[in-house]
Amino acid sequence: MIVIERRKRKLLCFRSFVIYVDGKRVGRLKRGKQLRLTLPFGQHELCARIDHCMSKPYKVMVHDDETIHLYCDTCEKYSLYMKNMLVHPDKVLYFEHNDKGLDENWHIR
Repeated sequence: MIVIERRKRKLLCFRSFVIYVDGKRVGRLKRGKQLRLTLPFGQHELCARIDHCMSKPYKVMVHDDETIHLYCDTCEKYSLYMKNMLVHPDKVLYFEHNDKGLDENWHIR
């Protein structure tokens, strides 16, 4: 299983990220929420998209009875977001491994 969490930030707060696994759309990720995906054993490629901006592919290896925790996020500063959107659209969204597992307060942040 893969659990993808989105932090609760002001930037893009009213927009959802579209999540893709192996090129197929699997769901939307809203601000401060999480998306749980049950995937078969093997290597998978995750991507996130908002407008014309697609994250760089993030590869994960899923093993039986394993839960992988990730963050999917964007930069915190509006100026950096605008620069990336225009010059580096693949850097607007990114995945990051969450070593600590789920944030216990994810639902109240």
